[in-house]
This record gives sequence, structure tokens and C-alpha cells, in this order.
Amino acid sequence: MKKIIAAAVFCWLLLVQLGAVELKPVKYVFLFIGDGTSYPQREVANRYLKATNAEPLFIDAMPFHRSTRTAAANNVVTDSAASGTAIACGSKTNKNMLGLAPDGSLLESCATLARKNGRKVGILTSVTLNNATPAAFYGHQDNRHNYYLLGTELVKSGFDYFAGGAVADAMPRSTARPDNIPALKQRIAALEAEIESCRKANARIDAGRQEARKTGDNAKFEAFQKEKKANSTRWKKAHDQLRYANQDLKTAENFVGNIMDYAKQNGFLTIFSRSRERISALKPGCGKVIAVGKTLSGPLQWEIDAAGDVQATSLAFLTAKGIELLDNQNGFFMMIEGGKIDWSCHGNDAGTMLREVLGFDDAVKVAADFAKRHPQDTLIVVTGDHETGGLCLPGTPEQLKNLGAQKHSADYFSRKLRQLKKEDGEDKLAKAKALVTECFGLQFDGEGPMTMNADEKMALEGALLRALGEKSAIEVGFYDNAAAAIKAGKNPGAVFLATLLVSRKSGLEWGTQGHTALPVRTSAMGAQAEEFLAPGNLTEEQKKPYHTHDPKIEVPLPEIDNSDIGIRLKQVVAPLQI
Repeated sequence: MKKIIAAAVFCWLLLVQLGAVELKPVKYVFLFIGDGTSYPQREVANRYLKATNAEPLFIDAMPFHRSTRTAAANNVVTDSAASGTAIACGSKTNKNMLGLAPDGSLLESCATLARKNGRKVGILTSVTLNNATPAAFYGHQDNRHNYYLLGTELVKSGFDYFAGGAVADAMPRSTARPDNIPALKQRIAALEAEIESCRKANARIDAGRQEARKTGDNAKFEAFQKEKKANSTRWKKAHDQLRYANQDLKTAENFVGNIMDYAKQNGFLTIFSRSRERISALKPGCGKVIAVGKTLSGPLQWEIDAAGDVQATSLAFLTAKGIELLDNQNGFFMMIEGGKIDWSCHGNDAGTMLREVLGFDDAVKVAADFAKRHPQDTLIVVTGDHETGGLCLPGTPEQLKNLGAQKHSADYFSRKLRQLKKEDGEDKLAKAKALVTECFGLQFDGEGPMTMNADEKMALEGALLRALGEKSAIEVGFYDNAAAAIKAGKNPGAVFLATLLVSRKSGLEWGTQGHTALPVRTSAMGAQAEEFLAPGNLTEEQKKPYHTHDPKIEVPLPEIDNSDIGIRLKQVVAPLQI
């Protein structure tokens, strides 16, 4: 009875918090998801822009904002699959699951609902099109890494416009082909038998350990301990192999050939373009489109590496093209993901992260320009799926200006360093040091904010020598982060140290290379934005904009959950009254 009362009270409080808002359909709906983006990532960009006398982020100047919880159903620290599903479907799920409830039942996304209701649908991302976040809007998999299967679901979705990176694993490996199904089934049976054998062995070992402990036979106990460790390793290996074997079997049973060929067979126009030319040529009425920029197998290029390239297939460009192709009397729903913000944060690459946030903001501006022409019919929502990196800002705004010294991504630097290693000739270290300066703005000599001290230079030179295949006895220990790597039994690499130095000289600290439980900021503007984010009982004065750049305005709004966004998105993509 107490549980029932508690649940009723919780539901009542939730309704009060959400204002029991019933939203009306909106003709044009834009959902922007900055993967890995929370308050710190937005604040770094804003402080940098202020320090360089530029306008603050457009997304932080939007009129309505809410702090948003991101936890998965089974973990306070979520991943892009669980969070993407919550945002897309309005329901919580476990980590790694896409479009499914924790019990495996199917969930319907707002994008699928929008299509059923006669709207056109676009899915855009700077990473691969079947990565976790975009896949949450059309996929239904218990493992986010089932890329081939997600590729088939992408095609089956019937959505009108996919654009960004390529389709990952468009052709599965040979072990996941139909002709290998019998062998896969045999392997699965053998692995299941192996796991059962491990389970029985574990029970025997545990009984033996208990007996040895009772009799005080330490030698026997230690022998059982050693056996248990070996058995646990064997058990884990079998479990991992079984997971991959089951994944291969599922892929083989649903094999449709190359995903891009499959897309063509199902009425998609597929565009591969390393420049804007072929995508620019697309016109309304061309039919369903999959537009892949830059490479046939990877994501879009990094914003920092594309600087000055007028042909770059940026998110902003793809968003503008999406508006052109999708606009119709029934309206559209478009999801645009800044996926490489997350990737740069995983690498603790602050300079690259900054440019990805700015590029993401540029895409939002494109939608906002469209909204100016359709102010009563357009809703723009901007959120994040989680925070990545545990980013902290202990430095000064002046220090943040140093991020501008970085001109290339860590990926670019790593690729160039590998090329240098393969070259013949002497004095590779001098060339590598010049590459560091070119990419990151770090100086080995002279004076200035990006000049390294003696310890920093020694550590980075040692890392460069190791990267070039030279022996180096130089130990790395000038920062705690590097010291932690040493304790793990390895010296940090040159890429790690270079990005670490850029962060430190820019007044930034990273707490992790993974996700955190930090809430994200959700922002909104346009038709029903006020009702989308704010409780229904606020006064007009309370509904005024609030953000970190205006300390005079304080609106104590309660947090929402990321699943609340999905619930409300489903309401606004309901059929229009035409």
C-alpha cells in the first residue's frame, strides 16, 4: 500500500513539474543533439568567444532553457544509445540498447511517428549514420554495435533524407554471411557448452575453497584461488565470443548484401561526395536520399581540419539542404547530431571540441533563419545526450584564447606522425616537433603563452621519439594525468601529451575520457517552446530568458528528464490540421 501511495505522489509531482502540458502539432520541428555536450562544453565556447570579442553561442541566447537529467534505466551514467532512445522515444532503457525497452519490447520514436503522420523526416549527423544517436530514431537493437542490422533498419525506415557520415559496416565481415550460418550455430552451441562447463567448474571450485578454509589447508585454498582465476578468464572469453557469434548469426540471417546497394533497391538516391558539389545539386522532388560526405566509410571531417574549405560538407550546409528538400505542406521533422563533439571529448582534445561546438551552433543558426520566415510554425529544440570528459574550467578567459592556437585535430596530427615514421631520412624529431607546432600551436623555443617549459619539452620529445620508433629513456611525469598512465605500465603517447598541454595552457582540466552523470542543458525557441520546456504555472516574468550571460535573471526551474523531451516531441509531430 505504501508503495502505491508513494508512486501516486511521485506521478502527481511529475505532472506538477511538467505542468501537465498537452502540446499542439507544430509544422516544422528541429531537434539538435550535441553528443557529449553539457554545460562545460557550451561554457568553454562562450568564454572563448567572449575573450576573442565574438558573439556568444546562439544556442545560449535562445529564450528557454531547462537542466536535463540523462541517466539510463540501469545506470546513472548513460551512453548515447540509452539517452538517444529516451530523447527519441520518450522512454528509458538500458545502456547499449536502441529503440527497445529494458524488457526488449519495441519503442516507437518521434521520427517514426512523424512519418506515420504524413511528415517528411531527415536524420543528419557528423558521425556515421548508424551510430547510436541517429540510430535511436529508427533502430531497434539490443546492442548498439549491431551496425549492419541498424543499416538495414535505416533503409526500412523510409525516412526521406539521411546525411552526414557513411553507413558503418555497410558490408559485414565474411563470418557473418548466410553461407556461414551452419558453422555459426555449431560455434554457438560449443560456446554455450563451454560456459556451462565453466559454471560447473566454478561451483566445484567454490565448494573446494570453503572446505579448504574450514580445514585450514592454505596450500589447497591457494590452489583453488589460482584455478578460479583461470576459470574466470576462460568464462569471460567464452561469454565475449558467444556475444560476437550471436551477433554474426543475427547478421547472417538478415543479410541483404551491401547496405548502400540495398538502399538503391529500396528507392534511395545514394550520394557519395567529398565536396558539396553533388549534394548541392539535389533538388526538391528527387526522392529519398542518403548523402554521404567526405569518405565512403567514416564520419564527416573535423571542423578544425576543414577550416577555410568552402566545399566542406558541414552540418550547417547539410541542414540547409535538408530544409530545401524536406519542406512541404505537411511539414517535417529533422534531427541533427553534432556527434564529433563527443568524439573530441573522449580524446580530451579541447581545441577540436571547441570547433565542433561552434560548427554545431552554426547549424542551429541555419534552422533559426528558417524559423524567422515561419515564426508561428517552427519549433527548435537543442539538447545533449550526456556529458563527456568531465570537463572543468579552472583557468581564466584570457587562457582560453590559447585554444585558438590549435589548427588541426589530434586525428590529423596522429595521421601525419605515422606518415613521418615511414619516411626515410634523418632528423625526424625536428620534423615531428615542427608538426606539433603546426597542429597545436605549442612552442619548443621562445616566449609566449604556448611555449613549453623544460619538463614539458622533455616529456613531449620523448613521446615523439617513441612514436617515431626511436628508443627513449625519457620518463613522463610532469602532470598527474601522465603519471596515472605510467602507473598503468605505459608512457603516454605524443597525441595524449600534446592535447593535454593545449588544455592545460588554455586553463582546462579533464576528469575522464568517458561519460559523466552531469545534467545537460536543453534550450528551445519558436512555436510552443515555452510550453515545451517550462512548467505551465510560471508567470510571464518567470518565463523570460535565463542563461549564464545574464546574472540578473534567475529562474528556478526544476529539472526535466531526457525522456520528457521524447514525450513532448511525439506530441508536436501529431498530424497537422490543414
